[in-house]
Amino acid sequence: MTWWTLHDMIIVAAIICSRAASKDASSCGYAEEGKPYRILLKNIAYNINDYYTVTADNTTIATCTEAQDCTLRAFSNVASIEKSIGTYNSKDYMNITISLTNVTRINSYGVWAVNVRLNGSKPGNEKMDQIGNCTLQVYANTKNIVCNKELNNSRLYIKCVSTRVYPRARCIISETKINDGDAQLKTSVTHTSNPDDHNYFNTECVTSIPATNIIKNTTYDFQVSMYPNITGNDSDVTFGVNKTFPVSIYAPSIRLTNCPSSYGIKGSEVNCTCENKDNTDSTTNITWYKNGTAVAVDVISSTISLNTSENLTELEIYCEATNALGWKSEKLLLDLCNFNNITWDVDSSNKSENNNDTTDDCTNKACGIEFGTQ
Repeated sequence: MTWWTLHDMIIVAAIICSRAASKDASSCGYAEEGKPYRILLKNIAYNINDYYTVTADNTTIATCTEAQDCTLRAFSNVASIEKSIGTYNSKDYMNITISLTNVTRINSYGVWAVNVRLNGSKPGNEKMDQIGNCTLQVYANTKNIVCNKELNNSRLYIKCVSTRVYPRARCIISETKINDGDAQLKTSVTHTSNPDDHNYFNTECVTSIPATNIIKNTTYDFQVSMYPNITGNDSDVTFGVNKTFPVSIYAPSIRLTNCPSSYGIKGSEVNCTCENKDNTDSTTNITWYKNGTAVAVDVISSTISLNTSENLTELEIYCEATNALGWKSEKLLLDLCNFNNITWDVDSSNKSENNNDTTDDCTNKACGIEFGTQ
């Protein structure tokens, strides 16, 4: 049995704590892809004349000694490696700073480490002991957030998408005017592999609000934050991108424009536009009726062309606009005239009728024309 003195145990504990502190004190952190970044390996215990290497995933990046600066090997993406010496609690320590020019998920590696040559090993055949390390985590932030709205019969949906993000993104959507001031809204998240590069993800976030909670003719400012889920903690939001998505919700308010004023010609085409007076809300659906029969249901287009029949004397055009906040309708009643057998005497500017014409539809003032007599 080996007996340890108190002095021996204190020395061993000091060595163990020194090594542990060296590793824990190093900081790699989280680097955003596409930007420069600096890695700091610090408080590394060293001895004069020791020989050190800096490695990235076991590939040697540089060699260092106490007496000389670090010698950087030709290596892509590493701009410089700087060494500094200091003293703490009467002990010498070494800091090494590694500057990366352009962090990518391909050539930024994972574990960065400082290694010291073991006593007794010779140059050219070094046996190294790792004395400080950290893992660099590279994330790809979303470059753009695209949002859209959809208002159906019962709910307002807000959908936001980010592309080419890593790791999978999380999101927060909030609005203070909804949910009695509870700003953050319940959100569902869907992830798919980016079709252009399967090393990244596309993320869609969706929240929905009951139509009964929406105030008509009001603008809502949805605050959207999407961020890569790096650590799994809420603090990851600091790595994200923010966007304000304004949404104006209107109940339908329409009028008929570009329509005939009061009459039309039998057998001809009648054009009419149902115009939204206050906005161009794409969530408002329009249904057109011709003499009480729906001819175009839940369409986005607000213009319609209707063919009139020879045997009709009236045409009722009816436009109904509907969304989750209500509905509005407008109608137009037209008298239909038969002009097929009517000609005009240019010299006298009076009416002349074909003797075979048995109709007299357009002598009625309702058609907007009053004829004189010879």
